[in-house]
Amino acid sequence: MKKILLGFLLVSTFVFADKIYEVKTSGVFIKDTLEIHSFVDEDTRGAVVCYYTLPKRSLSIEDQTDTSISCRQVAKIEHGKHTQTNISSSSKSWFYKNMNIDRVYDEKRNVLIYLTYTKKLGGDNASNSISIVPILNKNF
Repeated sequence: MKKILLGFLLVSTFVFADKIYEVKTSGVFIKDTLEIHSFVDEDTRGAVVCYYTLPKRSLSIEDQTDTSISCRQVAKIEHGKHTQTNISSSSKSWFYKNMNIDRVYDEKRNVLIYLTYTKKLGGDNASNSISIVPILNKNF
């Protein structure tokens, strides 16, 4: 019961993302779609923007697990302590599948790594994608 309640709560955590584009991908009359969303990583004070894909399956209680992400530095990133964190989570089905976006800081290389992946309770491994943002000391 806790997992069901958690699944419904996670549906609303992508509210800060903007839908940029949608394309119909398959089907004759009722079509599946692929959406592109963007969000600003607020922990970088708006210096990093990410774009990710969100497949939507028509007439189904669950969406595909395919995902892709690309992030770019758009302003100067303030130096400080960058932590590993889950930025966002979104339900991909009613009960047992969630898409997540994590941020990881690689201190040795001074880069932020954004990872998108889908967690499933069972079955095969879900898709994943990463994007690397070097922390550059240039003026924007």
